[in-house]
Order: sequence, then C-alpha cells, then structure tokens
Amino acid sequence: MNICILDIKTTMGTVADFDEVLVPRNGRLIEYATKEMMNMNIGALSFENNYVVMEPSIYTSNFSGVLSPVLTERRGPTKYIFKTAEIDIAETHWPKSFIDASKTTKTTDGALLHFRFDAVKRTKVQTSHWYKMFLPKFFSEKVTKPFRFFPDNSFKHLQNMHDTVFFLIKAVL
Repeated sequence: MNICILDIKTTMGTVADFDEVLVPRNGRLIEYATKEMMNMNIGALSFENNYVVMEPSIYTSNFSGVLSPVLTERRGPTKYIFKTAEIDIAETHWPKSFIDASKTTKTTDGALLHFRFDAVKRTKVQTSHWYKMFLPKFFSEKVTKPFRFFPDNSFKHLQNMHDTVFFLIKAVL
C-alpha cells in the first residue's frame, strides 16, 4: 500500500474501499480538505466510519437508495484523506507517520459512508437469543445524520449511474 501511495500524482490522496465514500458535512470533499489542511500542521483529515444501507436496496434497477442513505449506529474504523507530500507511512485506517513529525491528523465533522448490506438491526423473529447474545456487533439501530453521497445534482449522478449500467449491459449483449 505504501508503494502505491508514493506513486500518487495528485496533491491529496486517500485509502478507501470501493464501498466507502468520504463526505464533508457541507460541500465537496476536495474543497473541504483543501481548506481544512491549509493549516501548516495538518497532514491528514480523519473521517468517522458510518455504516450505510440503501432503502430501497442498491440492487434495484433504479438506484434511488443512493439519494437518501440510511445510517446506522454501528460503526467501524476511520479512513482519511492526506497531503501526498506529507505522508511517510500509511496504514489502512490512519496515517502512521508524516515526513515532518510536527504534522498531525485532524478529526473532521464529516463522515465515511460505508455501504453495508447487513448494517440494519435484525428483528427477534429473524434471529435467536443465542445469536444476539454472542454476536451483538451485528445489531444496530438506524440513526439520523445530515450526510449524503452527493452534495448537489443528485439526480444527475443517478442518471449517470443508469447510463453506465445501460452502457455495460449493451456492451455485453
């Protein structure tokens, strides 16, 4: 991973999975990160992990669930965006060190939206008491937070998703 980070050709980078999206509370990530990291001591911004489900399911043909993601109280480890010129050793969930030891990581008021198909609490009918007792991390309630995948033009993004799927299906046929 560190070799890949050293090869980044942009001023900022991140280590995020395909099912993870870093979002600020307001605006676009790149503008937010640029502004927040103008402070000379900030080398990276950390985002709290929030598990997300889509209602309706992301697997429906219209993708409308991405317009209003449902967040859960269940959380995972953080992810971050960093100045590529500042990072020394990167780990998956936080920067281990910076080239300049005076640099720090700032915790943001943004969120890491982490799509999880199993993030919603299961009901008593669906599971046994034993399961809940020994595997409590698999149960979470929905929570309300102001985060979304797209800061603006949500329907344009949705149309792009439709067009991409149509193009891929057409290419296969």
